Amino acid sequence: MTAEGIEQFKRWLKWYATLAAVPFCFGLLTVWLPFLLSLLMLIGLAGVYLVGIAVTVRWSIAAWRTMPLGDTPMRRAGAILIPPLMLAPAILAFFPLGQAGGRIGLIAQIAIYHERFEEIIAKEKVAPSADGRGEFKGVSYWADPGPPVRVAFFPEGLLDNWSALIYDPTGEMMQADGFDTLTGKFRAPDNVTNLFGGDLVWCRPVWGDYYECRFT
Repeated sequence: MTAEGIEQFKRWLKWYATLAAVPFCFGLLTVWLPFLLSLLMLIGLAGVYLVGIAVTVRWSIAAWRTMPLGDTPMRRAGAILIPPLMLAPAILAFFPLGQAGGRIGLIAQIAIYHERFEEIIAKEKVAPSADGRGEFKGVSYWADPGPPVRVAFFPEGLLDNWSALIYDPTGEMMQADGFDTLTGKFRAPDNVTNLFGGDLVWCRPVWGDYYECRFT
């Protein structure tokens, strides 16, 4: 590969590395942003990847046109395929990187608000909120009286679809794992799916007794 080709490859590598970092940053930010703003960002994220595909097509065409006509078919084909082959990992890593960013954001949230979380949990154990909802020092939450008491911090969503960082000292909520395709029912038992008013779809561990959970 010529010196010019190496420089071009470096430019491509930086571009696709930046593209791969976008969903990670999105996952990190959605932990802190209101749901509707996160939804708008998701639409924008789709636009970024469409631009990435368009740029890839443009680079492949440009690579074909700038290759000397005397080059072998293998080298000419390689010049076309390098950008798409670099785009593919960025697309395949979209969801894993988004989840990784979200997990780190949630861990940061636990670290920052841990003392307030503990105060809320202790308060709900002693004197539960009348409607199971409240706000304390800037932390919004919903509580399930149990026993044991469980607390959903910063619940966000649209209508009946919502998610939250949830304190569960038993770890039983981890049984939630979507639906059984044969029966159409939740895989988890009713005593788990009915927590916080019902329809718990899934939970993922975040840190210690804290879990990321989604309801519908």
